[in-house]
Order: sequence, then C-alpha cells, then structure tokens
Amino acid sequence: MNMLIELTVRGTLASILVLLLDRALDQHQRPHWRKLWWLIVSLAWILPCHLQRSSIPSLPIPLPLHFGAASIDGRDASGTSPIQLRAWLSWKALLLDVWLGGAVLSFCVVSVRTLLTGRRWSRVRLCTNPELLDLLEDCKAVAGVRAPVGLVLSPDLSSPALLGWLRPRILLPETLASSLSRDELRGVLFHELAHFRSADIPMQWLFCFGRSLHWFNPVAHLATRRWLYFRELTADAMALAWMPEANRDAYGHALIAAVREANPLPIPQGALALGESFQQLKLRITMIARPQNRARLVWLASIVSLALFAIVLLPRTLSADTSSTEVSAKSLARAGGDSWLDLMDNGKFAESWNAASSGFKGAITSDKWVEAASHSRTPCGKLVSRNFESAAYQKDPVSGAKTIVGEFVIEQFDSSFENLKHARETISLMKDPDGQWRVAGYFIKPN
Repeated sequence: MNMLIELTVRGTLASILVLLLDRALDQHQRPHWRKLWWLIVSLAWILPCHLQRSSIPSLPIPLPLHFGAASIDGRDASGTSPIQLRAWLSWKALLLDVWLGGAVLSFCVVSVRTLLTGRRWSRVRLCTNPELLDLLEDCKAVAGVRAPVGLVLSPDLSSPALLGWLRPRILLPETLASSLSRDELRGVLFHELAHFRSADIPMQWLFCFGRSLHWFNPVAHLATRRWLYFRELTADAMALAWMPEANRDAYGHALIAAVREANPLPIPQGALALGESFQQLKLRITMIARPQNRARLVWLASIVSLALFAIVLLPRTLSADTSSTEVSAKSLARAGGDSWLDLMDNGKFAESWNAASSGFKGAITSDKWVEAASHSRTPCGKLVSRNFESAAYQKDPVSGAKTIVGEFVIEQFDSSFENLKHARETISLMKDPDGQWRVAGYFIKPN
C-alpha cells in the first residue's frame, strides 16, 4: 500500500510538471521532445520507489521496546482500542482488495481485447495489389524499415492503423485506398511506418500497465491521453521529413480525408490509428502548414528531460549502496537481526534480552523486558510471514537533541501474524565494542 501511494504521488507530480511545461511551451518545442517527456512520466508511474522512509532516521534506541499500536489486549499509548485497530485493518484490507481487483480487471480487459483483435486480423488475407505493394516498399526504403510489413485492405476500418510490432501490419480502409492520390497514400504509409520506427506499440504497453495500476487516479489517464497526442504529432513530423518537400501538402490532405471518411466502425484494439478528432486535427494541420525553427530550444528540452529523469531515477539512486563499509555492515547486522527475531518468534524473551546489545540491557532489566514482551508481543500470535523491505546504515545518529556515538543499521520488515495481518517491524542494531552487531531497539506497528 505504501509503495502504491508513493508511486501515484510521484507519477502525479511528474505529470503535473509536464502539463505545466506543455502550457508554457505551447507550439515552441518539437513534438518528439514532448513525447519523450511523457514517456519518462510513464516510468514515474511504474518504477518501484526506494526512498528512505521517514521512520528509519528516528532510532528506537532510548526505548528498547516500543510496540505502539500493535498492543492487542488493552489500549496502546495513543489510545487505540483493539476494536478500532481491527476495524482500521479491515478497511485497509478492503481497499487493497478493491485496488487489486480494479488493476487486474483493467489490464486483463486490454490484454484480452488486443489478443482477440490480433488473432482476427492475422487471419485476413494480405493485399496483393502490386502498385500498393511497390509504394509500400518505396516508403520502407525511405524510412529505413527493413522488417517485413504486411498491408491489409478492408472495408471494416474507419481509419488507417498499424497493428502489431513483431509482425506489423498496416490496416488501410478500402475507401481511402481508392480515393487518395499516390502522394497522399505515401503520406499515410509514412505515418504508420513512423509509428513502427518509434516502437510506439510496445511503448503504449507501458502506459497501459501504468493506467491499470493507477486506475483510480485520473491524472494517470490524462498522462496517457497526452502521450497519445504527442505520439501522433511525432509521427506527423517524421512522415513530413520523409516526404518530398514539393508534396508535403498532400500529407495534410490525407489527414483531412482520414477524418472525413471516418465512420462508426471501431478501430481495432491495440492498433495505432491515423485519424483524430477535428480539434486535434486542426493543431496537427497548423504544425504542417507553419513549421517553426525550434533548434534554439534544444537546450531547454535537454534540461527538462534531465530533470524528469532525476524525478524518476533519483529515489532509486538515494537508496543505492555505494559504500563497501555500508554493504558489509548491513550484511553482518542482517545475520544478527535474523537470529534475534527467531528468539522473539519462539517466545524466548529472556534469551532475546541476553542476546541484545549493551545499550539495550542498560535501558531495561531482563525481568521488565520479559514482562513487556509477554504482554505486548505474545497477543500478536504466531508469525505467518516476514519479508525484508529495507536497511539503512547510520553512524553517530542524532536522537532528539542527543548524538548517539556508534554505528547502527536499521532494518524494516513487512510482517504478518495470526492476530495482526499487516505489521511493520523495525529493529535497530548497533556495533558493540567487541565488533558484534546486536539488537539495540525494536518497534512494531500495524501497517
């Protein structure tokens, strides 16, 4: 749940940033740059976050035991009753189930529809018209496409489209094939080949996955629509670059004809269609009719791209272990922490006190530790699962206004117990004078 919240917040912030840039730049930046920005935004929605959690820096060292809201019998320090705790956990489990059901349903619908459509059109006979095939091969040569691309003519289409990427096919309505001139058809084929060259179909699956994962967030759907729009503008720009300069007006005529000939017949699911709404068509025709020299803004596009990459990748960089000392400390501390948690899981609280650090023993006596652990840890029930989540290395950390001298590793786990289905366990380990890593603090709360 926490990871999902972090992803949706990061994706929303990145999308809002690019939306503001779109407003500010308007028509003063090349579409392929703006398409790249939205592609980077898609990574912000789906790449796992590894930000250091705010709970890690606050070491639970002064109190070697802090169960917080995990106390099952009686109220905890915050006044939470067992009934309130169970109700909160039930609502959280319900929300997780609703989100998971929506995500799976959304992705399955798109996947199944795309699979069925691909199977249907793969059985349609390819075009054998020699003139159209020669034109397609000429366009492929200019566009630098060497892969075999099939051509399908069908009356069951409302707009030209590209279907598939490993075995691509250009779907062309029969009405357009018979009504457009050779130059206009050339523009249509260039547009679909531009989608293939840009790998737009596999890139679209990134957005499909992100939109399914964040089906509840309208900003994720808006980000997909904006990428689709700039994807088409980029294909227009590439097609115009391949067209002979004297025949570029024919491309605009082809766009208008594609929208004019549109009918209620659906575009195949998973295909990239040429046709657009009249409002979007107007913007695309404007770009074709009045191309601008935007080379002077390349530096701005580069800065924006680097900033977006930082937003997406910086959280992962912050959590990267670059110090060999940190790696060694975490590895050694992990072994000591696992053996100590085994004692707690088996109810050996006296033994866990003996195995703890000197600072732990100085903060609480063995009898009080056994009493506190029995009262608070036992009601949680037997351990069901414990998944390691993160580890942070700290040297001479500050706790309140006091600096604690020493080396510490703070580990976090997502755990589940018989009576506490979702819990977050945090243990702090310190390096004792004898060089051994031992537990200095323990914290558990509902997650």
